[in-house]
Amino acid sequence: GAINRHGNEKALLLRKQFYHFRLLYNDPSFTPDVLANVKAKAFIIHGDNDEIAPPFNAWEMFGHIPESHLWIVAHGGHSPPGDPVNQAEFIRRTNEFLGGAWDRK
Repeated sequence: GAINRHGNEKALLLRKQFYHFRLLYNDPSFTPDVLANVKAKAFIIHGDNDEIAPPFNAWEMFGHIPESHLWIVAHGGHSPPGDPVNQAEFIRRTNEFLGGAWDRK
């Protein structure tokens, strides 16, 4: 987890920052009407073993953001791109996404 990667002090700071994100949109308000107004293309990446946020959140975003793509990373935790096992696949998929290979025609 965050403690192993960052140490106790930084992990506590990160938790506090994420906790305060909820104030931006009232806990955060990822409601369908808010998500439907996202105009940018979105590449949603989520680990299937996320210990902080359930994969349902990613599916909800994918279902309501008009120009979105979803990658559920098998055996992925909370930050699947940070896991060395996933880095090559993350780079490949991100480059395809940013290069327009996934654009809807």
